[in-house]
Amino acid sequence: MMICPRRRVKRRGTAVLDLLAGNVSLMISNPTPVMPHIKSGKLRALG
Repeated sequence: MMICPRRRVKRRGTAVLDLLAGNVSLMISNPTPVMPHIKSGKLRALG
């Protein structure tokens, strides 16, 4: 079981930066804004 605290951000770009910096471990989003990072290998898509 995984516990994911909810964290609201005003802009999606801020959430992606937090994810890349390691401030958050998981992000649920459309694939479009993070696709460049997935293709470069910086992020891993689940599912």
